[in-house]
Parts: sequence; structure tokens; C-alpha cells
Amino acid sequence: MKRIGGSASLTLAIESPDFEANKKFADALVPRLRHDLGAEIANLDYKVDAVRDFFRHHAAVYLDEQKLSAIETDLRSVVRDRTLAEAPVPYDLHLDDDARVGDTSGTATLDAIDARLKAAEGEFGVYPDGYFAGEHGHLLAIFIRPRSSGADAETARRFIARVGAVVAATNPTSFHPAMKVGFTGAYQISLDEEAAIVRDLVSTAALCGTLIAVAIGLYFRRIRSVVLLGVTLLCGCIWAFGLARIAVGYLNIQTAFLGSIIAGTGINYGVILMARYLEERSRGFAEEDALATALEGTWAATAVAAAATAVSFGTLFIAHISSFRHFAVIGGGGIIFCWLLSYTLLPALMLLVDRVLPPPRTTRRVLMWPRVLARLPIAYPRTCVLVWVLCAGASVHFIHGFLPDILETDGRNLRNRTSLDSGAAQLDARIGDGVRHDSLTPAFVVTDSQDESRLVCEVLEAARRRSPDDPPIQKCRSVFSLLPEHQDEKLVVAHRIVDRIDALPASALTADVGARIATLRSEIDLTRVTLDSLPEEMTRPFREVSGEVGRMVAVYPPEGKDLWVQRNLYQFTDTVRRIDLGNGRVVTSSGDPVIFADILRMISRDAPRTTALALVGTMLLVLVALRRVRATSYLVTTLIAGVVCMMGISCAMHVKINFFNFIALPTTFGIAVDYALNVYARFEKEPGERSTRAYETLRSMGGAVFLCSLTTSIGYSTLLIAANMALVSFGKLAMLGELCCVLASLTLLPALLTLDRRA
Repeated sequence: MKRIGGSASLTLAIESPDFEANKKFADALVPRLRHDLGAEIANLDYKVDAVRDFFRHHAAVYLDEQKLSAIETDLRSVVRDRTLAEAPVPYDLHLDDDARVGDTSGTATLDAIDARLKAAEGEFGVYPDGYFAGEHGHLLAIFIRPRSSGADAETARRFIARVGAVVAATNPTSFHPAMKVGFTGAYQISLDEEAAIVRDLVSTAALCGTLIAVAIGLYFRRIRSVVLLGVTLLCGCIWAFGLARIAVGYLNIQTAFLGSIIAGTGINYGVILMARYLEERSRGFAEEDALATALEGTWAATAVAAAATAVSFGTLFIAHISSFRHFAVIGGGGIIFCWLLSYTLLPALMLLVDRVLPPPRTTRRVLMWPRVLARLPIAYPRTCVLVWVLCAGASVHFIHGFLPDILETDGRNLRNRTSLDSGAAQLDARIGDGVRHDSLTPAFVVTDSQDESRLVCEVLEAARRRSPDDPPIQKCRSVFSLLPEHQDEKLVVAHRIVDRIDALPASALTADVGARIATLRSEIDLTRVTLDSLPEEMTRPFREVSGEVGRMVAVYPPEGKDLWVQRNLYQFTDTVRRIDLGNGRVVTSSGDPVIFADILRMISRDAPRTTALALVGTMLLVLVALRRVRATSYLVTTLIAGVVCMMGISCAMHVKINFFNFIALPTTFGIAVDYALNVYARFEKEPGERSTRAYETLRSMGGAVFLCSLTTSIGYSTLLIAANMALVSFGKLAMLGELCCVLASLTLLPALLTLDRRA
């Protein structure tokens, strides 16, 4: 950034059915952009006519020697063709007696010479009238590379707004009534994706709040329960985002959706407390006594559950990616806040409301867990355990079969569906098909000298030639790449061509052919091309912020290899990341592809570490809290069975692990142990023999535990409507974890407790 400025681009697309109007508008707009935004623009391109003319003017040194020799042969053919002269050519033109080239007429041969000279224009010769235009001139592009990176959305928004103001001031409709100017490129597409995220954030938050309120209302069948839990939860979320403002300062694509996750999980503690409170009230106890019993009977289990969830979030703090550390801080803090408020604010609100608005004398009990579901694991514990063993075995089979493909390697499956279908994305694709020839996001290599930059391209081009069938790069370009090779040898041939043209007597040729040969003579420049003679349009992309030219290299990815595909990305970035110049000097590169590859590799290292740490941390926390190895083993077995089945189902459904949804694994450990802990805590306090205790536990606690899982699942399920496909995959994986872990807590754990005679 310090040396070359930003690499992201903004593209202006001018559209109208009149190519001439498009050209006139572009010619009027570009000077205004350079005048008003010159300090903010690193590079602006919309025409290649100067570059095209330069290459044609210096065709003698840019064409290879074979084409130059062919031009010389064609000239001989023109002179020998007597149809071009009114009389036989009586002059000795000092040309060799080579065989005549077929029966080609002089005019046709001159056309062939023009075609060979045009070849010197290369890619710049394909643009109509020298403009970046496509679709028969109906689409004309202006490419702008700002000095800023574009990573800051606000900076990109301000820059685009300023460009838009200049466009509006130039008044495109005055050039053609149907003319319109669109914005695309990395700058605009990133803003489209941000806008889609904001829309997702609002819609998922609204849907999450509505569904949780409905679930709470159906379970408790009291409006006041919805209101009290809602106020408590809202305060917890506000505190969490207040912490985000203080500790981080901003939200990103991952932390922005923590509101739904915190809401769905953080409400669990209030649900458990309120369910127990209303259970005691239904037995006839007064408000204070019922609340005291509820607090005493639930605080320890919910505290451990909250701590386990916070620990599972907190393990992401060891990740190298800052957004995951932010996720750990905000998510873990939000869970702790929700627990604290559930045992301070919520009890106070419940007492206050019940005193001001006393409930009916016949207090209704909350919905109980169905008897048939409560009896199954108690009546058939061995069968239940066997079913879970078989499910775990089948899951291991699916995991083993899918393991080679379990990681998502196609980044296109993680992008924003809205932005992919947006006008900016479609416009970008149209420009890519009809206008653009080079990637606008190459990897950049900055060196300390011009000699080093020249050497970098030599090394990379050698690597490309070693793998012609699967090249790691398309090309390497430095300012020296613009200089022709073997100039001295080519100039010898060019001098010979010019001498022979100069020796032609005008009377030997027709007027038309003579005029064309004279034009040909004027186009052949016999001077060497140096850096100083290159036009500014050619050297501008290689000019650093300081104004120095020649120390920067742009390396372009292989044509046809999409860098969203991980294999292509790694192959390209591994080639350009560290370049050994062979003299003890190693240079490194940067750019969007290299940075993205680094992020993916960091995540692939962080994922297993954080997942293992979350599991170990959860196990230790439960062991310390319960201080019983046997009880801890039951809870951990329940947890692992749920997670294994989650992974088995996800593999069977081909839900791949990616750079975002892997956090569902460590967070599931902490969230899911919540259910097993609450079931076990209530089991310990129930009187009677083991089967009776397990049955009464499920009858009284099953509904509340399932509701806790339901609210958490609602928080995750709202992500399924998001436009961002990475968020959708996270929602799918996390919901599978919720389903499997709550079923394990309500079936496998009671079965294990029933079978253990010492429980």
C-alpha cells in the first residue's frame, strides 16, 4: 500500500446504442475525473489508442524477425507483380531473384503487410477506435484504480459517491437519451455485499425475535413471560454489542450476526429459571418461596453451562484471524451477560410484575414433556444406547467416506448470492467477457531496484515455461516487459526494408500502391525503444506512489483458472509468494490472492486446534463443576455422541467445512453441554430410585430443555435466509448440532443414568 497504493478497482460502464455518443461522453468525463479526483486515483484507463499507435509505429522492433523477413518478401512480390505498373519494370531494384509469392496481387500483398504490422499492436489492436469497448460499441468501460485499498467500506463509499457526482455533472443523457453509467469492479461489488449483509442482519434479527417470542409464548402460555424474557434478552444483546463497541469498535460479517446467536442461546438460562419458578408457583408456593427454590435449584447448572458456552466461544480467541477473536470476545461476553441478567434482572422483574399484576389463582403449569417420550429411554435404556451406538457408527462411516472432500475448496460457494446476481456483478461479467483482457487483481511484487524487477520476471517466466500444460501463472509484467527484445538484429532487417523502399522509383508503381508504400515507409521507425521513449499510458501501471518507475512487477493468474477454486489459488500464490532470485536475495509478493490464500491456510490450521481446545475445555469445566468422573463421563459421552452424529449427518448431506462454518464445531460443545448439565442437575435432586428420578426429570425438565434448544436453533435457522452462502452453511451445521445434542440429552443421557445403579 505504501509503495503502490491500492489494488482494488472501480469500473465505470457506459451504455447506449450509439458508440459515437459513448466515446464522446467518455472523452468528456475522463478529464473531469482526473481534475477532481486526481490525488485519489492511482491509475485510470479507458483508451489504448496511444499505446496501440506506439506499438504499430515501432513495429520494426516489436515484431519478431520472422514477420519482418516476411514483410521484406512481400515487398519483393509487390515490385515483381507487373500488374501494378503500366509497363514492365525496367529497373534493377537490387532484389534477390526469389520465387514469386503465388499469384497474389500487389494490393492483396500490401494488405498482408498491413496485417503483419497490425500484429505488433497485440491485444491493443482489438479495441474499436482504441477504446475499451465491447458489445459492438454499446458498452464502454473506464477502469479506475484508486490509491486506497477499498477494504474500508466507508472509504469506498465516499470515493464512489465522488465519482458519481462527477458523472452526474457531465450529464450522460445529454450525449444520448438512453445513455446510462453503471458502477462495478471490486469497489462496487464489495459495497453490494455489505448492503446485502445489512439486509440479512435486519431480516434475520426480526425473524429470530419473532420466532423466539412465539416459541416462548406457546410454551409458557403467558404474555408476561414473553415480555420479561424479551427485556432480559434485549439487555444482554445490548450489553454484548456495547462490549463490541468498546473492545473492537466495529462488526464484520461474522460478528454482525452474533445477535441472533446470543439471543437464541442466552435465553436458555432465563427459560430454565422461569420454568422452575412457574413449576413451584403451580404447586401453591408464594412468589418469594418459589423464586428462592428456582434460584437455588438452577443457578449452579446454568452457571456451568454458561461458562462452558463462553469457553467454547473463547477458544476462538487463539485463532490468527482477528474476526474470530472478535467472535470470541463478543459471543463469550454476550453469553455471560445473558446469564448474569437472567439471575439478577429477570428475578427482580418476575417478582415486581407478579406483585403489581398478580397471576390468576389457578396458575397453569408450563407444557410438560410428553409421557411417551419420557418413558422410552427409561423403559428401554439398552435399546436406546444401542440405537445411539449404531447411529454413531454410521456417522463415522459417512465421515470417513466424505473426509477427503470435507473441506470446501470452491470459494464461489461461499459468496453472497445477492451480489452474484446483482446488477454490478452481472455488469462485471459482461465487461469481463467483452472488454477486459488482463486480471484486474494481479499479485504485486515490489523490489528494491530495476534489476531485481527484471530478474523476478525472468524467474517466474522460467517457472511458466517448465509447466506448459499446467502453467502456474499467465504472465509476469514489469516495465521492462514493455521493451522489445533483440532490437539490434531487428533494426538491421528494418534498415534493409527501408533502404529498398527508398530505392523504388515512383514510376514503377501505381499511384495507389505508391501511396500505400509511402505510408508504410512513414510507419517504420528505425530508433531503439527505451524506458524514456515509452508513452506514459504504458508506464503508469508500474509507477509507484513516489513517482519512481521500474521496481514493481505485476503477476497475472493463469487464464481460465478461477482463483475462487482453492487449488488454483494455492498453485498461483505458492509460485509468487516467495521468489528466489538465485543470488541470495528472496523477494515476496502481496495482493488480494496472496492475502486470501494466507487467510484460508490460517483457518485450516486454527480449525482443529480450536475444536480440540473447546472439547477439552468443556470436559475440564464439567469435571471441575461436578467433581465426579462418572457423571462427567456420562455428559461427555452424550456430548460426543451428539457431535459425531451431527458430523455424520452433515457429511451425508455433503455440507462441507469452510472458513466460516467451522466455528459451529467448537461453539456446539459449549452450547450443547447446557442441555445435558440441566438434565443431570435436576436428576440429582429428584428423590426415589433411578428410573423414577430419570422419568420425573424428563417430565419436568424435558420441555424446558427442548425449548432452550429450539430457541438456539431459531437463532441459527434465521441464517438460512441470508444471502451469504457461508452464513447459510454455518446455520445448517449449527442446527444439526443442536438437533443431535438435544436428542442425546433427552434420550441417551437418561438411558445411561437409568442403567447405572450407582447413579
